[in-house]
Amino acid sequence: MSPCQREEGAAQLEVKRQAERLRKNIEAEFAKRHQLLTEEQRDLITKLRQQEEAILGQIENNKTKQITSINQRIAEIQTRLTLQNIGFLKNIKSIIVRSGVDIKKPTKVSVDVAERDLIGSLQSREWKLLLKGITAAPASLTLDPNTSHSRLILSETRPE
Repeated sequence: MSPCQREEGAAQLEVKRQAERLRKNIEAEFAKRHQLLTEEQRDLITKLRQQEEAILGQIENNKTKQITSINQRIAEIQTRLTLQNIGFLKNIKSIIVRSGVDIKKPTKVSVDVAERDLIGSLQSREWKLLLKGITAAPASLTLDPNTSHSRLILSETRPE
């Protein structure tokens, strides 16, 4: 085998080694990004469930208050019915007003899930997550003084 063929074979082997190393690096970096996005998805779904439970709890609470108020009014009316049979029916409106039990409309509960808080600009959130994973590490760089810009100064020490 000639020296030229050996050099070519060595160059091919080096290219294959570098390509394999880069392939593994790319796979590892994408796995990290995937993990970050998976965690963000889980967090957003948890926040959504918490908001859903809070809103449903408020609705249930209002419903319970309304039922209690209606039950109180029914008890008052039943009490007055047993006391005043016929006269009661003639003055039902005034009795209801005087009963002191005020049936209020339930407090309106906002049923809007705060989508802007959960999703917002999802793409913006993704970019922020991805930027957290970026480390400022210098890449391998080869500077050729023959092809560089005329204002680029290459030196072993800092120019003063």
